[in-house]
Amino acid sequence: TKSVTKARMRFWCTAAGYQACLYEFDFWEIPIVAPTVTTQAASSIEHTSAILNGTIANTGGENCDERGFEWGTSPGSYPNSWTEPGSYGTGAFSHELTGLTKGQTYYYRAKAHNSAGWGYGGEVSFTTKGETGYNTMAGSLFCSPNLID
Repeated sequence: TKSVTKARMRFWCTAAGYQACLYEFDFWEIPIVAPTVTTQAASSIEHTSAILNGTIANTGGENCDERGFEWGTSPGSYPNSWTEPGSYGTGAFSHELTGLTKGQTYYYRAKAHNSAGWGYGGEVSFTTKGETGYNTMAGSLFCSPNLID
């Protein structure tokens, strides 16, 4: 990260042998820091798909040039990643995952990038829908009854 830089500018006027400071300005450079990102709960969770949700809460002083998600099936391990390049201010974003395993728990976090580096949201998990207690075949419904004594 950069430290805060201060610069002072003075405008002088010289006339008839006299010199006077007319204006004095201070300029501050705000350091650019990594974005602040939050991870929201997944939505539209189905057997093999889900929508991941995140928010860029603070850009860190300049627009983000990339945003995305990381995910996997073990806590703290994210072997899969999706990113979207562009110019992003604060706000929500999402990405649909497909080809997921039925009944599997997934762990993910949102992320965003600017010139200071990556900012990450906290880890969130969801579980895809598992096998159901019924099957549909050619428009007919077959139930698996549970017998009670």
